[in-house]
Amino acid sequence: MTTEYNYLTRYWARVTGFWYGDNCDAPAAKKAKTETEPSAIKLNEKSSDCDWQRRENGYKHHTGEYVRKDNSMVVRRGQPVLFTARLNRDFDEEKDVIKLDLRYGNSPSLTDGSHIIVSKVKSQTSYEWGLEFLSVDGGNVQMALHSPANAFIGRYKCAIYLQTGEEHCLDEEPDLIFICNPWNETDETFMHNSSSLDEYVLNEHGAIWRGTTQYSSPCMWNFGQFEEDILDVALHLIGNDPRVKGKKGLQKTRDPVWLSRILSAGANSSEGGVLTGNWSGDYDGGVSPVTWSGSVKILQQYWETKSDVKFGQCWVFSGVMTTLLRTIGIPARSVTNFASAHDTDNTMTIDDFVDEKNNEVKGLSSDSVWNFHVWNEVYIRGTGHWPAVYAGWAAVDATPQEESRGMMQCGPAPLKAIKDGEIYVGYDTGFVFGEVNADRVTWVVEQDDDTSYIKSMGSRRNRSVGINISTKSVGSYSRHLLTDDYKFQEGTEEERAAFSTAYAFSSRPSYYSKFLDCEKDGKQVDIQVALEPEVPQNGEDLTISIRVANLTGSDICANVNSALRACFYTGEKRALVATQEADEQSIAADQTSEYTMVVPYTDYGGKFADDQMSMRLDACVTTGGKTFTELCEFQFFNKSSVRVEFDAEEGKIGEELTATVIFTNPLEIDLTNLTITIEGSGLTRPTCIQLEGFVEPKQEAEISLKIKPHKVGERMLLVDIDAKELKDLKGQAVITVVE
Repeated sequence: MTTEYNYLTRYWARVTGFWYGDNCDAPAAKKAKTETEPSAIKLNEKSSDCDWQRRENGYKHHTGEYVRKDNSMVVRRGQPVLFTARLNRDFDEEKDVIKLDLRYGNSPSLTDGSHIIVSKVKSQTSYEWGLEFLSVDGGNVQMALHSPANAFIGRYKCAIYLQTGEEHCLDEEPDLIFICNPWNETDETFMHNSSSLDEYVLNEHGAIWRGTTQYSSPCMWNFGQFEEDILDVALHLIGNDPRVKGKKGLQKTRDPVWLSRILSAGANSSEGGVLTGNWSGDYDGGVSPVTWSGSVKILQQYWETKSDVKFGQCWVFSGVMTTLLRTIGIPARSVTNFASAHDTDNTMTIDDFVDEKNNEVKGLSSDSVWNFHVWNEVYIRGTGHWPAVYAGWAAVDATPQEESRGMMQCGPAPLKAIKDGEIYVGYDTGFVFGEVNADRVTWVVEQDDDTSYIKSMGSRRNRSVGINISTKSVGSYSRHLLTDDYKFQEGTEEERAAFSTAYAFSSRPSYYSKFLDCEKDGKQVDIQVALEPEVPQNGEDLTISIRVANLTGSDICANVNSALRACFYTGEKRALVATQEADEQSIAADQTSEYTMVVPYTDYGGKFADDQMSMRLDACVTTGGKTFTELCEFQFFNKSSVRVEFDAEEGKIGEELTATVIFTNPLEIDLTNLTITIEGSGLTRPTCIQLEGFVEPKQEAEISLKIKPHKVGERMLLVDIDAKELKDLKGQAVITVVE
């Protein structure tokens, strides 16, 4: 018996009135046994103590994929855990006693439920601990450990207690790690659809959408929730959150609402967690966020160093969050919101300010609209947090944007509450509502010395944010649209009513009526922006067309000027790339005039704000003394230039495979300082390789990699190639691995 169990022996001595030493021998002071008294039961040393039937439990609990360094076993609460105690003599059900001793946390206590003595029970419910005796065959006793569906999530120290007559013995067993059980209808995470469970709990691979409202594409992601160290990181973040320390806080570890909120803080380094965000474009001291292809490398690096990993942006935070949630059993998915509003002052509007020449007036607002933003959804009932009508998917966000109750965290916010504008339900629901349904307003201002005066509303767009909200489909890599889950159809009475409800509870309700009644005075022109090619390709020239339609019913004269700026995908503007001011032109009634702006690669190459390669065009039309504006945010993409090929149709456990990576330089300049990063759960540990030499313009390069699969099933290898001149070249290949 190990030293750490000495206090348990003393505890049992107090409970039973007997003292027993580390070797489970009865003390000499005890009375002598009679000849008819049974001998002490001891675990059969040759049988390696208890048989925890790991394969069978792993299958029934859907936990067989977890890779553990130690001897612990991962099980789901509310699901029987089978095991067999092998004794050195026949078990007597009338006289012999077997119990389990489970201890949770650093200071286990019987009073708060963190120290559990599990005894034999005659009947079992979903809300109690109990030992069910399944069969007795001589000295082999097969049992089922029952646990409540609201048990604490985390690691339990386990020992088996044996008693016969006055003899007692306590022996250490492997730790049991209990996680949520969405297969159990009494668990707060219960999900009835088996295909959804396969996707949102068990699938180690996924896709996260990035891009713009005009064009987006999936970024394949390795969640790897069953890989080595991943579960340990999640439990570490939960256990070290200040809200769970202390006796009262311990109860939060039962509750998936609190668990998801805690992990939303723990995933970012602002709260001493995993990942440091960086939107500056300067990634010295770390790696560019576009380099990552999965969560495993990030979480394993954090676990090894116990320090934050640099750097991440929203889709990386979301990918890591999906991994952390799934590894503790909470159904989760990554969700992308295109044209995502960032309402910094909780007014439900996104305000831009420009002067009459379309120049940005700074300092009046810190609101922004991101090309896209990625958060998560969790599937939870929320009992005790909100009424049952709000049960189901709820939004939770690990990207550090705004503080919530003093911490960088967000959610969970029930989707139904978001859709209905009921921002008082859930956590941070108003912030998420603003992301998907805020109105975007451009104000034209006049400036007098240091004072700015609003002259007019240049535009008000109530359909410009929260577009094509996307996630991966169940069972395929196609896109599943969630927009209707977040809001009613734009412009409908229901959608405007939801906005009105949310605005009434926003930070400026006194302006409610005035704002909603504010209309743009006399819309005279309609402005449309088109790109050629429609999906801009990095390395190719770009043509921008601005079409101005005269809506007045009579001829007008119009001045058109436009400005193209590099920007972050968060909407923050940076370098001016090109401008164009057209001479005043006459536009006939009900006619359209087109203005063309050509931007060669030599003008925009090297001017990107960051590796997302985002741009923003602002068009301004002045006619009849009034100014009208339109904007177009878009992103350059790298041509699909990476292929991954295996040298076999299927792989085998423990046998080496060759993966060949072929990629093409899409630019007119050399690619230098090349690195290749690979990641794939069940195939290989995350690896980064520095490549020698360079790749000439439009030329193809090839590299071979050796991998040795260690898990069966369909597996995906993800590859990222970065160079000094270009990043975010990605490819992947799928292979089936057999035993």
